[in-house]
Amino acid sequence: WFALTRKWTWPLSAARFGWYLSKLYKDQDNIGAPVTTKNAMALLCSMNGVDGAPYKSLSATAAIQAARRDHKHVVKKSAALSAAMVRAINRRYSFPRQGRPRWRQWEFGFGTAVSVAFKILLRYDDLRRCLYDDDFCEVFQEYVRFYVEGRKNDAMGCAFLDIARPANGDPDGVYFIVVRAKEYFRTGHVLPHIDRRTGEVDRTRPMSIGDFVAFLRSALVTIGLSKEEAALFAGQSARAGGATEAAAKGLHQEDIQHLAGVTSAEWLSWYNRRFLPERLRVSRALGL
Repeated sequence: WFALTRKWTWPLSAARFGWYLSKLYKDQDNIGAPVTTKNAMALLCSMNGVDGAPYKSLSATAAIQAARRDHKHVVKKSAALSAAMVRAINRRYSFPRQGRPRWRQWEFGFGTAVSVAFKILLRYDDLRRCLYDDDFCEVFQEYVRFYVEGRKNDAMGCAFLDIARPANGDPDGVYFIVVRAKEYFRTGHVLPHIDRRTGEVDRTRPMSIGDFVAFLRSALVTIGLSKEEAALFAGQSARAGGATEAAAKGLHQEDIQHLAGVTSAEWLSWYNRRFLPERLRVSRALGL
């Protein structure tokens, strides 16, 4: 579209392709957009017998180099939620408030969403796809099943994710919290949009990632963390916490990978937050 509306002919010159990458970078302000486009151009060239060398020249890739310079930073891992934190959030949040209409029960909705994300290792993008509708959430005697469609990294494009009933019948377990939420809300997003000013809940659309992080940090402050401590948590904290707890309880890596919906064994080294004590143990063993 960009080329045709400017009456450019195919194949594009390296300079014109570079102009398009510059536009993408200016509009999107990230590295991914121009890099993805460069890779797409390489694929187009290979499929059509076009020499792709000009599109690797500096005149074509200058925008990508600029994006990398501008966005150069150290990637830091967010902190992981612990089972104790989720349990504390549930005690404060995950129940309906008396005298309030269903569209004002934001605490119940948000607290349950955090529990679901932690229990079945959901990233934000997965959590926003979870629904209470009958075709997407089913309650059985021994488990609750969510059907998540379009899950990232899932080869089949969908997944059945189960939350087991606690063996000890603990009424505060995530299974029972979700059962109560399903019965109460019946339909809509597990992570609903919540108006920060009024607390009104719109279950027809999911909460944004920015709001999710803001509400999560607020909940952590509510249960006793300082603002500085809460600022270490982000959108991946529930997933990282679930993976860490599973690894700590001795769950096999392949089982954790299956629950998380990934095929690479390397992802656990990113999400598991238990490795710091091991690194410190090795460091101390070296002496000095």
